[in-house]
Amino acid sequence: MKAGFKQASARFGSWCAIVGTLLMGLFPAGAEAIPVLVEAGWTLARTDFFTDAQAARFHPFDGRLYLVRLKPTTLAGGLYRIEEDGSSTLLAPATRPTGVAIDPVDGAIFHGEVQAGILYRTAFGATGRQVWASTFHSGDDDPMGIDIAPLHHVSTLLNPREGVLADEGTGGPREIWRFDAASPGGETVVHAEDGTLLKPVDVTVGATDVYVADLDGSAVLHIENDGSVTPLVTSQPIPGPIAVEVDPRSEELLVIDTGNDEVLRVDPLSGAVSVVMTGLILTASTDQSGLHMTPDGVELIVTDRSAHEVYTYSRLPATSSALDLACGETGLPTFSVLGETALYRFTAGAGDVVAVTAASRNASGAFPHAALFAPDGTRLALGGVFGGCYGLCPSDPLPVDGTYRVVLFEDGHDATGDASISLASLSGAFAGGSNGKPAPVCEGGEGTVFLQCGVPAAGALVVEGDTDPFTILASAGETLRVTTAPTAGSSALPQALLFAPGGAPLSLNGSSAPCSGVCDSATLPGDGTYTVVVLDAFLSGIGGYDVQVDDLVGGQPICQAACSDGIDNDGDGNVDGADSGCLVADDFSEEPACNDGIDNDGDGLIDVADASCVSSNWPSEDPQCDDGIDNDGDGFIDWDGAGVAFSDPQCTFQWQGREKAIRPLCGLGAELGVLLPLIFVARRRRNSRRGHRLGRAA
Repeated sequence: MKAGFKQASARFGSWCAIVGTLLMGLFPAGAEAIPVLVEAGWTLARTDFFTDAQAARFHPFDGRLYLVRLKPTTLAGGLYRIEEDGSSTLLAPATRPTGVAIDPVDGAIFHGEVQAGILYRTAFGATGRQVWASTFHSGDDDPMGIDIAPLHHVSTLLNPREGVLADEGTGGPREIWRFDAASPGGETVVHAEDGTLLKPVDVTVGATDVYVADLDGSAVLHIENDGSVTPLVTSQPIPGPIAVEVDPRSEELLVIDTGNDEVLRVDPLSGAVSVVMTGLILTASTDQSGLHMTPDGVELIVTDRSAHEVYTYSRLPATSSALDLACGETGLPTFSVLGETALYRFTAGAGDVVAVTAASRNASGAFPHAALFAPDGTRLALGGVFGGCYGLCPSDPLPVDGTYRVVLFEDGHDATGDASISLASLSGAFAGGSNGKPAPVCEGGEGTVFLQCGVPAAGALVVEGDTDPFTILASAGETLRVTTAPTAGSSALPQALLFAPGGAPLSLNGSSAPCSGVCDSATLPGDGTYTVVVLDAFLSGIGGYDVQVDDLVGGQPICQAACSDGIDNDGDGNVDGADSGCLVADDFSEEPACNDGIDNDGDGLIDVADASCVSSNWPSEDPQCDDGIDNDGDGFIDWDGAGVAFSDPQCTFQWQGREKAIRPLCGLGAELGVLLPLIFVARRRRNSRRGHRLGRAA
């Protein structure tokens, strides 16, 4: 409906403008023309309608927009959060709130309130607000724009995590104040009233500099380290600056200009001005709208209060320009210039959980972070955050099948150097296949290695930031012991992380943090393929290590499967070898393979959904051409002879479902069907590809 109204406005011109004015209460101004992009590389990713929107900010913890509503009429004013579906949630009621800033450490949201002269704080994930700063200059205080110094900020004016606030001075002094986002009170003046500021309405903090937008002064000013202000000399006038933001990639400024209803890019060094977009619906007043950029520099949020719209623009590069990153592979990018990013792509399936690991190399000054995007460009969380993650960062379950993009960027965009990025599967599956037995599907680079219970495996971290995934089959109720140790001459301090079959992190020694040495898990939540990831404690050491996983029974490392543990695991009155579901002593389950809820043969199909399962009581989920059994009674076994006989000529490849249709041989007729269970038991080999048991040493 909104798009149709926009087309109608263009078709009927001034008549629709008149009708729109008369019916403002029914049809908001946001239904008019969308701004026109001028600067190349941007696309409109999302539009949110919000009456009297002001100062929308991207939150790196949850990927949502937080903003305030100023001068409410019939709608409640206050601090709001825009939800994924476009609805909004009121977090803290307020009469005349202005400005929004987010603490980079704990995610708290700050906003001011004009006339009251108070700065408020709302804890992340909470509602309501608390007074944070209230002792500004006596009189009519009007805090407007707010910003907080990022953690990479370096100057003598501000420390990281200190904020600045602009008091526009309506009826009082025009000043810039400093506050501490970590502790309330203690606010101090940075720039006192001296006649140089006419109406400061917004502030922004970059890597080293602080700027202020002066609406009545028609200027953007640099705040010097001594608190004085210096107007930028620009290549063209900026008659109505009401919002200013630092582009983190270039340290250039983006400015909303109400004089020409556009967003401008300003080089603070040369003063060069260029147009980013035109066609905003702005009102030159004390009502600040807003600009904000995400930490990776990929998305720009433009708040147009007069249009009642918040626009999110993206400059995420096209998938075709990305480098391939295979599961199990490590990429080695170099940031050679400030603000540079690296783009990677990988193909995965819905429900997969992956780990993206970003690290520095060669003692460089780069501090790389990774941001993840879905095939449609939607930003996804890594390591529980949306703004970018350093180190090993698990994803949430991926939403769809397709090609995903990872933007690797240097935190603060203010350093160069070598970096590494690696991709691993954490969910026991990848791109629709099993990452466990018979062979893990995560095969890029070193790939995933399948562990046998109680058997040590040798590994090596070959580059800084390298991670090595391993998988092992385990069952609900078990406890695992994961042991890592460096080999002689290794500079690595190997640590382990443990993940459940669905990719959820599990504790080792009572903590979800990486664990060194001997690490015992909590009770396992379910049957399936568990993933162990080995990495260096500081993501900088390289060298060899050993890793071993044992099943703990009574606190002792004993690898004992369901069919040799002396327990009636499936409650049918039969134990171990007496149970028809046990073909061999190290079977993973006493249930028949076609009724145990496990993808035993690693083909992505479970139980009767597997073509190899004749019924739920069928003892093998393996394809008949790879199950070690002479299924058709012709004296030949499988595609490879199973090591004890000639291969079956009916089996042309490993995953073929049937050796041959079962039919009477030599007059046996139905008698063969009676003998089949005995044949299964007698000829079932201890196949390392068996997926429904823990592996054991030969």
